[in-house]
Amino acid sequence: GGGKAGSEIQTPMAIVILGGGVRRNALEYGGDTLSSLTLERVRYGARVARLTSLPVLVSGGSVWVGEPEAELMAAALEREFGVPVRWIEARSRTTHENALRSAEMLRTDGVQRIILVTHGFDTRRALAEFQAQGLAVVSAATGLRGKSARTMLDYLPSMAGLQGSYYASYEILANLVFLVNRDH
Repeated sequence: GGGKAGSEIQTPMAIVILGGGVRRNALEYGGDTLSSLTLERVRYGARVARLTSLPVLVSGGSVWVGEPEAELMAAALEREFGVPVRWIEARSRTTHENALRSAEMLRTDGVQRIILVTHGFDTRRALAEFQAQGLAVVSAATGLRGKSARTMLDYLPSMAGLQGSYYASYEILANLVFLVNRDH
């Protein structure tokens, strides 16, 4: 059977960029702005959009108060990167809700295959959440480390190392929550 091979070479139909946080009340921007994680995803999503000419969906709500993340993402994509945004999913607060609400919007327009832009550390869980909604997903992860020559400085504690351990801890816990919820 060659059915599976044939389906894998179909072209994805949309790009989904997941939010990664907001900086609230950033003085230098006069209000809310994208966190460095979200900005990295938006920048890479813009690159993928330019390379593929596919329509873009941004996903991310407002956890407590303030402007929804997806609105800030759309503004950055359009004003700073010159990439139009077709769908703005601005109600979700979790990766599960990102997947659920994005899939609803995409299905309305007949989209069943996506390129998912997130960070490498977030990819496994995000892919599972979007696949659970019945979407075929191609991963486009950013923040992956290339191989480089090691120096003694690589073994000293750093802010990047601390941040990396925070993201790893968050993902371990989030994966456990995903697995427990999936089994119930």
